[in-house]
Amino acid sequence: MTKQNSTNKKSSKDTIDTIYKLLNSNAFLAKEENTVFSNLGVRAAYYFISWMVLGYGIQVGNGFFVAMLLFISSLLMDYLKTNSAQSQHQKLIKTERFICTVFFLWSCLGLIGIFEIIEVKNVLTVAISSKFIAFNSIQYSLECVWYFLALPTGLTIIDWLITQPAFEESIRSISQKQSTRKGD
Repeated sequence: MTKQNSTNKKSSKDTIDTIYKLLNSNAFLAKEENTVFSNLGVRAAYYFISWMVLGYGIQVGNGFFVAMLLFISSLLMDYLKTNSAQSQHQKLIKTERFICTVFFLWSCLGLIGIFEIIEVKNVLTVAISSKFIAFNSIQYSLECVWYFLALPTGLTIIDWLITQPAFEESIRSISQKQSTRKGD
């Protein structure tokens, strides 16, 4: 009976290990092919244009937080699904994930009403809601928030500039093989 319990424990552990390996494999990933629109340069241009549009027509209320959540969540999803074998690029991706997560959480706080957009002396200002229990006197210019949102946008441009396209890797690999053959 002890042997059977030991066998059952071992088979359940094997089953759990198999499930764990399956979940951590690429089995659930969609087989996608890149197109010209999945190019990092296209993404950088798209986010730059989106950032510019985000700063247009802002009004009192929470509409800015809705737009910011849509803007930052798509960027965050891009970076959550991206990994790189290059250590410098991976550091940039992790930095971008962190920054986007902060903005994502901040925009969620705006959506639930903790932050609000008010007008003070004809200047749009972010303030902590008077309905919130603490920090009601904190206010800052919405323009500053918009400028801070340039940071993740700028990092997409840096990402595009420092990432080595696949065709460059192929050319470098071919060149290295040819130089090695000449040296033989």
